[in-house]
Amino acid sequence: MVFDSTYIEILKRENLQEKMLEVCETDKRYIPELCLYFDENNKQNIKTSFEKYILLITAEAHDRSGYKNVCHIIKRYKKTYGEEYKILVNKLRELYPRRPAFLQELSYIK
Repeated sequence: MVFDSTYIEILKRENLQEKMLEVCETDKRYIPELCLYFDENNKQNIKTSFEKYILLITAEAHDRSGYKNVCHIIKRYKKTYGEEYKILVNKLRELYPRRPAFLQELSYIK
């Protein structure tokens, strides 16, 4: 299901946490956009889904542009979960040691 951008904006402005969770569960692509708007409890509820989404898009990325996109999303993860992003980055380094361009892009995340 594709959600209208106006609907997403309303959810963010009105802080409709449950509806945002429903959107994220329906379509994982919205997690990076909406994660910054969740309260602490809902951030923890969506964390596993966010990590799975990052692993999925990483598996599908096959060029530097894709790797940059993954790193951009990891930066959103970092804003939401703080230093926990390092665990995720280390896991990605272990999973994809033969992707030097990806490893280089990961090293740019500060």
